[in-house]
Amino acid sequence: MDASILAAMDKEALKKQIENMKYQASMERWPLSKSIAAVHKMMDNIVMQSALSFKEIEIDHEVQESALGLVD
Repeated sequence: MDASILAAMDKEALKKQIENMKYQASMERWPLSKSIAAVHKMMDNIVMQSALSFKEIEIDHEVQESALGLVD
């Protein structure tokens, strides 16, 4: 960072910036292939949960229709 930028920052903002940089430096680095695989796994889980939720809604709808006598 340029010295003029550091001079303009207040002390608290500078402390937060340093803490953030320390945190980022301590983070575990993953290769891109591992990150992509993790995102795919997360998306698969979300899709599976959504599919299950829609299936439950469909079943609930059928049960309600049956209870109301709307189904032959």
